Amino acid sequence: MDKFWNLITKIEKFVMVLGMTIMVILNFFNVIFRVLFPQTPFSYSEELTIIIFMWVTMFGISYGFKANAHTKLDVFTKLLPKKAQPLVTILATLCALLFMGILVYTSYLTMLNQITYNQVTPGMKLPMVVNSGAIFLGSIISMFSVVRAGHLELNAERGELEE
Repeated sequence: MDKFWNLITKIEKFVMVLGMTIMVILNFFNVIFRVLFPQTPFSYSEELTIIIFMWVTMFGISYGFKANAHTKLDVFTKLLPKKAQPLVTILATLCALLFMGILVYTSYLTMLNQITYNQVTPGMKLPMVVNSGAIFLGSIISMFSVVRAGHLELNAERGELEE
């Protein structure tokens, strides 16, 4: 199972690093060309940046869950009695799963609609499903990360209770 999580983590990091690098380079050249030339050859850069940003964000959400950055607010949870803390973790995990499930479902419906009506981006004429696909795939991967983060957090809390 560790090989699976290592692979997912590598994919997440790759998408985030590559996406951020491309966005920085695109925006840098866009600004340079905008200053030097009245008509920029990078007219598509804003659209492409938004698409890449969606992919980076969705994979970043999954990575954040895996890094235990989203599961719950420790500041408030630590104020509760030790026996109540696992309940907060379970509730937070279920809420995050529900939210990701809603994103999977709505992005799936959106993708079907975009495919049915052949929707494309205005500038680059890419299929709009590229945007929704980021939400769909990122949410599915995030659901796995949510379950894993909740499981690890519950195990840690169980260990603290036994001490």
